[in-house]
Amino acid sequence: MCKYRKVLGVSRSRLSGRARDILELVVNNSGITVSEISRRLGLHRSTLDRYVKILKDLGLVETKPGRGGGVYPTKDAVLLVRSGGRVTIVRRGGGRARILIEAEDRPGLLADVTNRLASAGVNILETELKVEEGIAIMEFEAENVVHEEVLQELDGLSGLIRVEVEPRGRK
Repeated sequence: MCKYRKVLGVSRSRLSGRARDILELVVNNSGITVSEISRRLGLHRSTLDRYVKILKDLGLVETKPGRGGGVYPTKDAVLLVRSGGRVTIVRRGGGRARILIEAEDRPGLLADVTNRLASAGVNILETELKVEEGIAIMEFEAENVVHEEVLQELDGLSGLIRVEVEPRGRK
């Protein structure tokens, strides 16, 4: 599994292990093919495709299909590699949304949820919390919400029952 922490908004992106190796190879060999990366790093094609998708989602690489195609680094990727991983990258995107979370109530649940939302770069504007029959129902009005990152951050939350993210526009 790729070991990276994706933090949205103004953040530090840190890559380690294979993801870092792949990115360094792409930065130093712009336009390199997936087959060549696979050969050089000894990675199975399906494993490499997963890493390339993650790097693409982070805005660190672009891919071009067909003859003359390959994997190309973005300016952010070049800065990240050349700085030794110590550069601030501003993630674009994210809008306002209503986030509904249901989970088994327990001490520290609200803190765990808000910390995970903050790690996804979410800025909470309003919060409503109620507990019914041992189930905490949390509703957040928030900005800087990127649906996939919110779901990824909340994945694995102890006692999680349901998550809904309803976009409200970009305001």
